[in-house]
Amino acid sequence: MGKISIINGEKNQITYQKKRWKEWCILNTKDDNGTLKIMVENTSFTGSNGCELIWNLTVSPQVELTLAQDAGTISGKGTLKNLKVDLAAGNLEWVDSNNPLAIQVSAGNVNFKNARFPESGKSLINVATGNVSLTSPPDEKITSVITTAVGPGKNEFEDKKDGHLIEINVALGKASHIKLK
Repeated sequence: MGKISIINGEKNQITYQKKRWKEWCILNTKDDNGTLKIMVENTSFTGSNGCELIWNLTVSPQVELTLAQDAGTISGKGTLKNLKVDLAAGNLEWVDSNNPLAIQVSAGNVNFKNARFPESGKSLINVATGNVSLTSPPDEKITSVITTAVGPGKNEFEDKKDGHLIEINVALGKASHIKLK
């Protein structure tokens, strides 16, 4: 559980603050063929709380960023080469992006403001329970396909265009992709 903030910068840097930390919490890092994996482990048999960090990441725009988090908030600003997020419960908020997306949220909200996408390719956003809100400039060459099992949706990018395809799937909640005014 915790919060991750991502800011575009020239050098890759990761810092953290211990928000709640008990003696049974362990922080592990591992280099897995060039991929840095950081894991917070709760070794307590009786307590499930007390292992909460606030992460601050500064990454270059050429980075492929993959985040997996059980609970908390992920907020970011700027463009990456690629963004993949797997969030069990919490919120994902991003401003001023221009990259493909692969987002999986079990329970929570996804909010992208001023979202741009590459001229080709595909992005996928899946939310089991929660809401998806995207805003993009009106001149973007993108097509959004929104599927909601239970809940309303508003799509101002549903006209087929050559360019990037965005699939948004929400099982329970609402989804929208709106043109910026």
